[in-house]
Amino acid sequence: ASQAQPNINTTGCKHSPYNLWANTVNRLNRFFEWASVTYVLKQDLPKFKQLIGVSVLQSTLSSILAPSLRYVTDALALTWRGRLTQVILDLYFQGDAFYASSQLMGLMDIDQRISRDVSQLCSGLAGLVTRAVKPILDVTWFSGQMIALTGYEGCLVLYLYIVVAFGLLRAVSPNFSYLVEKELYLEGQFRKLHS
Repeated sequence: ASQAQPNINTTGCKHSPYNLWANTVNRLNRFFEWASVTYVLKQDLPKFKQLIGVSVLQSTLSSILAPSLRYVTDALALTWRGRLTQVILDLYFQGDAFYASSQLMGLMDIDQRISRDVSQLCSGLAGLVTRAVKPILDVTWFSGQMIALTGYEGCLVLYLYIVVAFGLLRAVSPNFSYLVEKELYLEGQFRKLHS
């Protein structure tokens, strides 16, 4: 009987970076359980000790990496948001930019744009750090483990499978950037009409 895993979906998307990380760690933990049972049954004490050492190292790195990346992402987003908002406000209140943008150009929701769009931009840019650093570490670590388990051929087959699956998903997925753009436009129009 397998244990029921708690549903810790913090972002609402089953393919979020957090859930992908959790799934990868769960798979690695299942491997370590299988390998430890195999080494115990074979009574191979040196390999068992080596496996325990690797498992402790992996768990330590995992417990440090995830919160550290989350902290760095949040700190970057907050810092960038404060600086970018200050620059935009300095430019906005300089000369007659306030009057020209609100009266001559007809932009009435500038305060909403500054607060919402700057926040989303900074959060998105800070999220790129996590999406750039963590996959490099994951690919390096798991490629080494895969090569150790299956050799270079097995690793090559796995990467080929990933590329083909990514291409298929890309071909059938809708254009989410257009949908998000349309949603933000409609929200802005709604706020403008009801303010």
